[in-house]
Amino acid sequence: MTDPRPAFLAALALLLAPPALACKCALVAREQVIAATPVVFDGEVLRVELDASGKREVTTLRVHGVIKGLSARTAYRLDAALRRRPEKTVTILSGVDDAACGWDFRTGPQRLTIGAERDRFGTLVVGRCTMMNLNRH
Repeated sequence: MTDPRPAFLAALALLLAPPALACKCALVAREQVIAATPVVFDGEVLRVELDASGKREVTTLRVHGVIKGLSARTAYRLDAALRRRPEKTVTILSGVDDAACGWDFRTGPQRLTIGAERDRFGTLVVGRCTMMNLNRH
């Protein structure tokens, strides 16, 4: 006869797993999210690809309007400058797996409001809760 204790302990461990395994977001007013988020802008998704680790999306966006946190000297694409219609672009990172609470730019709308923070290297990083609260209609 097999010992039922290992199966019981495994089931108990699943029930008591920490909440970090799933991302839950509180509903917050858009104005409060904008006030609390360092970088906010209206953007259009141009390109999405996974980084080398496959754990983060690297997304390039065209900036249509800055709400706060980006300077007027955001990166300009050379080909746009040659067309005499300079366009501002920004690259951001987002976690892919559910526990990272990232935003999936591959399946969402192509034009949306972006809310991001800078990591310790100055890279813009977005999270699901900020994006969800900025873009719910």
